[in-house]
Amino acid sequence: MDEHIAAVITVIGMTCDVMGGLYLAYDLLGGENGPLARLTKIVNYSVLLVLLFLTTMGLKFALIVGIAFGTALGLHFDRAGKGIPDTSKFLLGTAVLRGSAITGAVALKENYILGLTMGILVFAMSLVLPKMKISPSMLYHSAKKPQLTWKQVLIALALMAIATGSGLLGASIAHGDAQTITFVFKFGLTFGFAIFVVSTVSPLIEWYSDHLPPQTFGTAGVILFIVGFLIQAIPSVATIFDVAK
Repeated sequence: MDEHIAAVITVIGMTCDVMGGLYLAYDLLGGENGPLARLTKIVNYSVLLVLLFLTTMGLKFALIVGIAFGTALGLHFDRAGKGIPDTSKFLLGTAVLRGSAITGAVALKENYILGLTMGILVFAMSLVLPKMKISPSMLYHSAKKPQLTWKQVLIALALMAIATGSGLLGASIAHGDAQTITFVFKFGLTFGFAIFVVSTVSPLIEWYSDHLPPQTFGTAGVILFIVGFLIQAIPSVATIFDVAK
């Protein structure tokens, strides 16, 4: 079996194990009032964003940006659910997280100048936009079904335009070619679509996080553990039985 494919399979299996462990611990340590409630939100949104970015941006980019943005989003929603306002220090921390992730991911995908420019702009926007009432916390809602409002659509479109605009500015500074411009538009559209999807399904995720019995999370955790083990065993089984040959 190709080493790259084997590595991807292993990462998927490990992700299932991590989620399974968190869900099981969520049950054992007190559910929504336990110490892992915040971490469970972070992992849920990180996995969702990694999958959304993976569709167009590639695995490395999806892992870096998806985990960073998912972590920031989970922290925003956790505070919003508890009625805790976003302080200047909190916004600075999430801005550094997003800016660093964009810088690293774009530098690996395209070039360092574009990555640094986009990272700085994302960092700045992460500090400025909350002052204009455009923040992930504004998207927080808990409901038993997916929900879509004009407010969510407008925020998704605004963030997509900002992401694309920052990319085009970075491309002009980096003297990017047609391939770079294509990358920027692909990133902007993917980012906007990701925000749109997250804002639509997050009420459902938040509702189940707050209302499902902890035992349900424990059962899901055990299932994910088993699934993760089976997925990680695929490369080894293929090698043992010479399936790849």
